[in-house]
Amino acid sequence: MLHVENLTVRHGNRTALDRLTLTAVPGRVTALIGAPGAGKTTLARCVLGLITPQSGKISLLGNDVREYDHVGRVVGGASELSSRSTGRTTAREVTDLLGLPSAVADAALERVELAGVAANRIETYTPGMRQRLALGLALLGNRPIVVLDESFDRADLATQRLAHSLLSQRAREGAAVLVTGCDLRVLGAFADDVVLLRDGRAQLDGAVAELVVSHREALYVAEVGTA
Repeated sequence: MLHVENLTVRHGNRTALDRLTLTAVPGRVTALIGAPGAGKTTLARCVLGLITPQSGKISLLGNDVREYDHVGRVVGGASELSSRSTGRTTAREVTDLLGLPSAVADAALERVELAGVAANRIETYTPGMRQRLALGLALLGNRPIVVLDESFDRADLATQRLAHSLLSQRAREGAAVLVTGCDLRVLGAFADDVVLLRDGRAQLDGAVAELVVSHREALYVAEVGTA
C-alpha cells in the first residue's frame, strides 16, 4: 500500500502540495486527476524519493519511505529518462538495481513493443515510445507499488490500450497502482479509484463508479492551469 499523509511541498513562494492525504491500495488502480500545475508530478517525485517534502509522511508497505535505502526496489516508476541513453541500457539499469538478469530487461521492452528500437537512443523516440518505455520500466520486477506520472489520457490510442491492459493486469496481480492524468476520459476505463487534485489539495477522493455519477463534469473536463 502507498499512503501519503498531510504532505506539504513548497517551491519558493508556491505551495505545490498542501497537506495532501491519499491512499493507493493493493489490487486497485488509482487515478490522480488534475490540471497542469495541480501537484501530480510533485507527488510522484516525492514517492520516488526525488523530492523531500517540508512536512508530512509517505508510507510504503506500512514503512516510512525514509527507511528504504533505495525506493526503486519497492516502487516501480520512471524518473527523467536520459535522452543520450538507449532503451536497453536504461532498462538494464533497473534490472541491475533489482538483482535480475539482463534478459528480464529485454523481455520488458518486448512487452511494451520497443524491442525493435531497444538499441536506439531515447532522444530518437516519439512521445508515445517514451511513454511505453516508462511503462515498461515501472513494471519491471513486479514491484508491489507502481507510480506513473505519464498522462496516458493524452497518449496515442495504441499506448493508451497498452497502458490499460498492463496496469490493470499488474493491479490484478496485487500491486497498488497510481497513475496521473488531466481528466478521467481514458483512465476511467480501467481505474478503480480517483483523486481529484486541485492546487495541491485533494478535492474528491473515492471509487470511480460512485464519483462519476455525482461529479462527472469535474472529473471529465480537463481544467486550464499553470504548467
